[in-house]
Amino acid sequence: MRKYSLVFVLLSILYLNSFCQDTEARKRDSLKIDSLKNALMQLTDRPAVDCMNSIAEKYIYFDQRSTYSMDSAFAYALKAKEEARRIHYKDGEAKSLLNLGDCEWVRRKDYDLGEKYIRGAIAVTDSDQNPIFVGNAYMRIAEVLNTKTRQDRTEGNMLILQSERSKIIEAYTNAAKYYQQGDNRMGEGSALTWLCMMHTQDGNYDEGFEFCEKGLRLTSHNPKEYWEFDALRWSLFNMSELYKAVEEYETALNYMRQCRQVAMANDLYDAMESEMGDLFNLTGQYDSALYYFSKFRSNPKRGEWLKGFYYGALAGMGYTYFMTKQYDSSLQILNECISYSREARFLILEGRVYTAMKNYPLALKSVREGVNNAEKAKVDIKTSPWLVDGYELLSESYHYFGKDHLAYQYLKKHTTFKDSAENRKSLWRLNHQLNNYKKQAEEERKTSRINLLNKDNQLKEQKLKQQATIRNSLIAVILLLFLLGVFVIRSFYLKRKKQQAESERKQTELEMQALRAQMNPHFIFNCLSSINKYILKNEPDTAADYLTRFSRLIRMVLVNSQKPLITLEDELEMLTIYLDMERLRFKSAFNYYIVFANRVDAGAVFIPPLLLQPFCENAIWHGLKHLADPQSGRREQGRLDIELSMDGRVLICTIIDNGIGREKAAEIRSKSAEGRKSMGLKITTDRLALLNREKGLPAVYEIEDLKDESGNATGTRVIFKICYKEPVEEMA
Repeated sequence: MRKYSLVFVLLSILYLNSFCQDTEARKRDSLKIDSLKNALMQLTDRPAVDCMNSIAEKYIYFDQRSTYSMDSAFAYALKAKEEARRIHYKDGEAKSLLNLGDCEWVRRKDYDLGEKYIRGAIAVTDSDQNPIFVGNAYMRIAEVLNTKTRQDRTEGNMLILQSERSKIIEAYTNAAKYYQQGDNRMGEGSALTWLCMMHTQDGNYDEGFEFCEKGLRLTSHNPKEYWEFDALRWSLFNMSELYKAVEEYETALNYMRQCRQVAMANDLYDAMESEMGDLFNLTGQYDSALYYFSKFRSNPKRGEWLKGFYYGALAGMGYTYFMTKQYDSSLQILNECISYSREARFLILEGRVYTAMKNYPLALKSVREGVNNAEKAKVDIKTSPWLVDGYELLSESYHYFGKDHLAYQYLKKHTTFKDSAENRKSLWRLNHQLNNYKKQAEEERKTSRINLLNKDNQLKEQKLKQQATIRNSLIAVILLLFLLGVFVIRSFYLKRKKQQAESERKQTELEMQALRAQMNPHFIFNCLSSINKYILKNEPDTAADYLTRFSRLIRMVLVNSQKPLITLEDELEMLTIYLDMERLRFKSAFNYYIVFANRVDAGAVFIPPLLLQPFCENAIWHGLKHLADPQSGRREQGRLDIELSMDGRVLICTIIDNGIGREKAAEIRSKSAEGRKSMGLKITTDRLALLNREKGLPAVYEIEDLKDESGNATGTRVIFKICYKEPVEEMA
């Protein structure tokens, strides 16, 4: 049991000094502190509090030996606490109190004030929101109490006052509870590991085993970080020490081997050589014990450990020499240990060596001093087997000197305490075996019940399979009938929908034919009016030329108007003839230009016939015609630009004229007795509406009035867009 009390101090000091061992790490921390100080100058409120707490924490772990480092940590933590309280920042205040507690107990050794600060951090924190922080704080309290209650600093084991043990156990219990609440498996496992140590020290092996088993289960769950492997190592160590305490040495040795493997695989500071030596001593394998003790003594890292821990382990080597009857070597090592500390176990072991050498005067001196030191320190006899040995040695020495009443007295003490310890160990082993038997019986009952349930399940499964076969067959028939019904209804629906679509298509086609038919008389009427005008003016040659062009145009119109779609090339040919006729009619009052803005294959683009002609006619009759009309007050040469371009599958036609504009044309038309209406444009609008309804060739157009900087009309612009079809689509 020599190791438990040492482990508390060992873990605490190694944890706090881990940042100071490596010079490079200290340089990095120094740079980090400077960086945080620079950042602090730009921060306010909560970020500033967090930054000050980070600086304080860095100083705490930077160098505990430096008064400047710890004073700086205290100053920043105190400033963080004041600022956090000013802005009512609870989490920041709790962190600052935790840092103040560390400053007090780590460097200033004021354990009471350190504990007070840490408990203040817990009081400020919302434990439901920050359970892991609270768990860490309780672990810190346990460390403070462990360090605070060391009775004799010359003793290697740093004994803990019995009156304080309940507080320490309570702190570890609370830590485990809050870690569990925060789902921190490793933290909970570490707290349970410490609880195992405490209860095992007290000889409460049942409680110790319960905590140790659960702690080992938690810490062995997928460790990744260095400290997580360290927690796993100590869980295995505790399990080994627990079995060693009840003299189950082989099991203890198995756990210690696992512990050593984890330590060596993760380069932990202690590879457990001395513990391996102790266990080999107890199993009588002294050569192996001597090997591990020698390995421990030559370990270059042993200077990092507590001297008391080192000499306590070295005493195990002295015991090995004693058991192999190398008394001089044993005394040499024990004298080295006693020169460091006159610890009870060193003196009692030295007395055993002298007793074996029949040197009873020296044996009595050493053993009596050792027993007196142990009793003064109030060593717990339940966890100190070497003290029981001391009583036996005193009995033997006093008997040698003829003081049988003292010999009897110490023999009685030896027998009483040894029997008590043996009873506890036996009771634990018995309980442990009973628990194993109970577990085994429970497993057998569970297996038996599972087998019975499996048989019942097999019978039920057979019945269910039969029922399922019938049910599935019925479902299949119903599903088949349902699918058949769906198929019939869908077929009827599609047929009806197809008939409806065909009817709508025919209706649309008839409407389109009707509109195209309206275009023919409308266009013919305009042309005959022009021929009649030339005849009345006695211009037979012009009338004849015009009539020739007209006949050609009529033939093309009659052919193309029967088709739903014609090529853009045919459309432009008809438009050219029409524009030439209009130029002839209006004595070349305007010029027209048909241009392509980009590559357009006019022979491969299909559009409805006579779409462009109404827009050109509207531009001539209502815009360009009046440029040379005295009523308009203008005598200018007209210009009609027809620009064609492609944008993907869209044909864009832009028609621009420099006529008098729509407003002036409307004014002239209102004063004219002729009252000519634009029937062609209205018919074209209706045709486009039908095309859009077909969704095959959606088309749109827009008319824009053009004006100069003074707001005078300079013409109109029509932009016409239609999704054309290609030859393959037209053939389909």
